[in-house]
Amino acid sequence: MGEQISESKVESPPKASTKRNWKGFVVRIVGSLLVLALLFSFLPRDKLVQALDAFSVELWMAGVACYLCLHLIGVAKWRMLINAAGGGLSFSQAVRCYYYGLFGNTFLPSVVGGDIIRAGLAFRLTHSKSAVVMGSLVDRTIDSLGLALVAGIGALLIPMSLDDGSRSIFWGFAAVLALAAVLLTVAILALPVRRLTLKWRRRLVKVRKSARLLIQRPYKVLVALLAVVVLQTSQVVMNCWLGRLALMANASFLTWLFIWPVAKLSAMAPLTQGGIGVREAVQGTLFVPFGVSMEKAVATGLMFQAIIICGNLLGGLLAMVLGRVSLKLPSSSHMNANVAYRWAVYGSFAMGLILFFVANTLMLALGSGSVGEQWTQWMACLPGYDISFAGSAVGLVYGLMFGYCLGWVGFHLMSRFNSTSNVKG
Repeated sequence: MGEQISESKVESPPKASTKRNWKGFVVRIVGSLLVLALLFSFLPRDKLVQALDAFSVELWMAGVACYLCLHLIGVAKWRMLINAAGGGLSFSQAVRCYYYGLFGNTFLPSVVGGDIIRAGLAFRLTHSKSAVVMGSLVDRTIDSLGLALVAGIGALLIPMSLDDGSRSIFWGFAAVLALAAVLLTVAILALPVRRLTLKWRRRLVKVRKSARLLIQRPYKVLVALLAVVVLQTSQVVMNCWLGRLALMANASFLTWLFIWPVAKLSAMAPLTQGGIGVREAVQGTLFVPFGVSMEKAVATGLMFQAIIICGNLLGGLLAMVLGRVSLKLPSSSHMNANVAYRWAVYGSFAMGLILFFVANTLMLALGSGSVGEQWTQWMACLPGYDISFAGSAVGLVYGLMFGYCLGWVGFHLMSRFNSTSNVKG
């Protein structure tokens, strides 16, 4: 009888938390649908549809490809912080965890989105759970700081040619962001550590140990911040090109550099699922003082939201495939025996992804009129490689072959150089 009571006590909290997650998921889905319905109701529908017609399926596929490739920067950043805190994730394991997290941001009922999904899978793969907790916390903090930094750079560089009313709105958003940062800092500092249970204190000790490991490597935190700035700025460039496709002629790159990070920060509020609807509404509202029609800004936001949803879905499928493949691969001790093979494989994937990303990026740039055809003339050196989605796939094949050869040659050159230096030493 006692065993049955204890088992019911153990099982009830997960069921309750699952119900809360699903309730919150439904509420956020309804919130997204409500915001989108309001946008479609108040905006001129014909102009909104006309702006959406500017995006072809091929350009949308190119945007999805660029989105997934750009998030490899996020994978490298997150893995570096986890390992600096004492973890031990390989790059393929980090890709699997990270892309599962992207999938969770949009499709799974969790209060904090994909962070819990990503960390939960990393718990099973890494050597230290506290390293995952500390690295993920620092990663999320750096992401927010990087977004705020990009928005701040845009605010400093943006032309101050606005009227008094528009300028007050501009500074009002800045004040709200500053207030949110202050409240978050106060909440962290006021955390009642002494009132926590012994179990949570022990966990905090492990987290503090991982934090000390990170403090001993401050350059990695700075590199992670730089990686965030590069990732977010690249996404700003992509949105700027998408905006030009929707004929947002008045939206300069500096305007996007301020508005897009602010809209993304506002989408972090747990009001809608994955920020769907909120990001588009805030983006459209902020563009109005700069002489851009709200329907064009909302159409660009909806297009990028479609890229995010499809990219996160493909990211989840990629993570699932990596999980299946990793079960069939030999153990790491056997893989590490052939270092030359690893060099060749790494070079193959790196070069393939670069050529794939370049072709799709140039497709977006050329379609939006940002660059001319002279940027694509060098691609004629490789037969079949051009600015189409099929051409980018051809470039991926070229990159896999060239990168494999370069990695193999690079390994042997480095081995010969090291052997020569050891003899001289």
